[in-house]
Amino acid sequence: MRSIRPRPPPFSAEELKLVEYVEVFHGTSWRQGRAIGRVFRGRCKVLSEATDKMLSFKISDIRPSKVWEDGVWKPRAPSTQGSVDEMSDSSSTFSPVSNSPHENPMESPLTQGLVDEISDTCNTFSPVSNSPPVTPSPSITATPLIQTRENGTREDNNRKRKREQKLSSVEETEAKDITIVLPFAKKLPIWKTVESIEVFKTFPQSPHFIPLLEIREDAREISAVGMMLTFSGLLEEVKSLKLNNRISTLNSLLSDSFAELEKPGFDVKVPTLRVSNLLSLIDRQAKKMEELEDCEKVTAEKEIIKVENERKILELQKLNDEADKEIAQSKSCEATIGQQLEDVKLQFHTTASAPW
Repeated sequence: MRSIRPRPPPFSAEELKLVEYVEVFHGTSWRQGRAIGRVFRGRCKVLSEATDKMLSFKISDIRPSKVWEDGVWKPRAPSTQGSVDEMSDSSSTFSPVSNSPHENPMESPLTQGLVDEISDTCNTFSPVSNSPPVTPSPSITATPLIQTRENGTREDNNRKRKREQKLSSVEETEAKDITIVLPFAKKLPIWKTVESIEVFKTFPQSPHFIPLLEIREDAREISAVGMMLTFSGLLEEVKSLKLNNRISTLNSLLSDSFAELEKPGFDVKVPTLRVSNLLSLIDRQAKKMEELEDCEKVTAEKEIIKVENERKILELQKLNDEADKEIAQSKSCEATIGQQLEDVKLQFHTTASAPW
């Protein structure tokens, strides 16, 4: 039982950046290797110790290489011979330990990349020199300190520009040299037709199909073809979605279809994000529809109140018209009675003043 080691402890992303010797999950097991180059688009190149081949792996498939000693996990120490070989070939292979004053000794190939600055540094800087001291000639005027500093700054800028160009070249080379080992050989002639589909021209895919290792070998290739066709069909389905589609349909695309295709390595971030945005728009539409229904309900209620008020206004207008008639009749009666009173007064005076 002492020969059985427990599961390695968890590690952080920062710890992964500071190690050189790593373990990669390749096929169905973890294998030891060395990290070569820097992290590029979430992948890193690793030199396998078992096959002496360099392959590209996702960061999620890489962990620090540790040994179980005396009941404690310890980082794997680099071998002496390996360090000697790296120092002798530093112009072509990066070593995590460097004497260059411009490099950080704590950086590993995961963060620093393939650089050739050791040879440049050796050409421009030497801490120890066996040459005898040179005595300047009295006829030669010493260079001013300011000019020397300007020359040094110019050389530093040139060196920095050269280093940036090399790093850019390394990134382009790594992007071209990424190799994905498939769990099957492409033998079916249908691959040309599948890979020529317009979807894969505008949105290229590089699935690794590792989950297919769990099925029979003779069924892996045809299953991979089916996954490719399913992925292209899903992208076309997303493009043909309508605003009145059910939310359950989009949720099915997110939780089931694209989630399953992400396992064999399909890049589903873009279509998943699009479906999420469509879900958000559908949800927004539903909320606006509810707000519209509330507004329509208020409008209908106010229309009823308006109609009722207009009916009351008509009734009041009718009552006013009748009142106007009665007022006119009453005024006519007043005029008649007033005339009669005048007649009575006149008759009274006539009668009273008549002669005897």
